[in-house]
Amino acid sequence: MKKIYLSIATVVALISTGTAQLTLTKAANEPVIGDVTGMIGYDSTAVLPKNTGAGQTWNFVACTQNTTGSASSFTNPASVSSATAFPGCSVVEVQSTGLNNYWKSVSTPSNQWQLLGVQMSTNTTLSFTTPAVIANWPISYGYNYTSLFSGNVSGSVTGPLTGTVNTQAVGTGTLMAPGGATFNNVLQLATNQFIKVLVPAGPFTATVTIASKIYSYYSAGTKNNIVNLQYTKTTQALPIGSPTITSTTQLQMNPLVITGINNASLDAGFQLFPNPATESVNLTLSNPSGNSGSVSFYNITGQKVKTVVLGNENEINTRISTADLTKGIYFVKVVVGNTTTTQKLILN
Repeated sequence: MKKIYLSIATVVALISTGTAQLTLTKAANEPVIGDVTGMIGYDSTAVLPKNTGAGQTWNFVACTQNTTGSASSFTNPASVSSATAFPGCSVVEVQSTGLNNYWKSVSTPSNQWQLLGVQMSTNTTLSFTTPAVIANWPISYGYNYTSLFSGNVSGSVTGPLTGTVNTQAVGTGTLMAPGGATFNNVLQLATNQFIKVLVPAGPFTATVTIASKIYSYYSAGTKNNIVNLQYTKTTQALPIGSPTITSTTQLQMNPLVITGINNASLDAGFQLFPNPATESVNLTLSNPSGNSGSVSFYNITGQKVKTVVLGNENEINTRISTADLTKGIYFVKVVVGNTTTTQKLILN
């Protein structure tokens, strides 16, 4: 039960114009079928920045990458047989950790992104008869929304559940990432999540509570969050005896923290196809500056696994073999002179 938690980190994205305040909207930011996201685990021996307010600086430079990572793909419910248990499901989020989230996009009476249920690898399913509203669009600095949800747990354990999710947009500023990347115009969200489950345990009823505090950071120019910091406390208690308490801390970063920030001047002329790919991929790039460049492939854990030197032609058009790469999700970073751009690639 200790791993039961909701995560706004995998469901919100953002857009920005210039240096204007970031605003998350239903039309631009809800996950859609075909989206793929990834996060990489990090460690820190220092106190992690959680300061709130306008004009903040969040310094994660001293954090070091570990070997953990996770990925999510957003899939058509018709291709996931278990989705039939969640009427109205719009998208199924299939996570590499073995967990499925069942999402519903709602337009009336307001634009919302709702969680209908969670299916875990331990054969435990959370079904919400009253959905958890994860995003009530639009979201910008000062946003404050609380959702009450309820339902049942079934499978390896059974019992009723209740919970709350409160999300606030509490900070704006600059985020400094490991490796030297700096992200400006960042929006910070703080989410408090609480789940209470009543589980029959012989002649008694056990109470399991999961309380999480999540800080998520979103940068203009990237679709998904760049940093996610989560503190979780799980308490299992019977009417007699002392409760069992487990506390965990998890720090994850988007691979874009490693590969750098997209640059629109390259994005306009950068194409990577086919995507998904198998044995090879075609790269086309407008290079009016005539600078030399390179393309690097990073796997889902942020490791650079392949680099190819590009020429300095004004129009670069090259075919790159991917036969030496294993199937999975990659981030392809192109560097030309002092500008960079990154795209996601799936190899089947």
